[in-house]
Amino acid sequence: MICSALFPELRTVSLISGIAYCTVPAWYGCSNVNLKMDMILPKDRQGCRRPVILWLCGGGFSVVDRGVWMPELMYFARRGFTIVSAEYR
Repeated sequence: MICSALFPELRTVSLISGIAYCTVPAWYGCSNVNLKMDMILPKDRQGCRRPVILWLCGGGFSVVDRGVWMPELMYFARRGFTIVSAEYR
């Protein structure tokens, strides 16, 4: 058995994708859209508090892809951080 404390790159994580966290006006105020976020959580949470990294991917407020950096952010999730990558308008 390999200990994840010695090899954090092997720590198991969970991905929760497409969580709607806010509704904002769209199309000249005639409709609404949900802003969404994705989360990566270490599976060995054991009820303790964890530090959170809130990732807001840049795009000049015109093109945002909340999932584009998730593979790189796995590095931090495997070391005990909770990662939140959120859309914005």
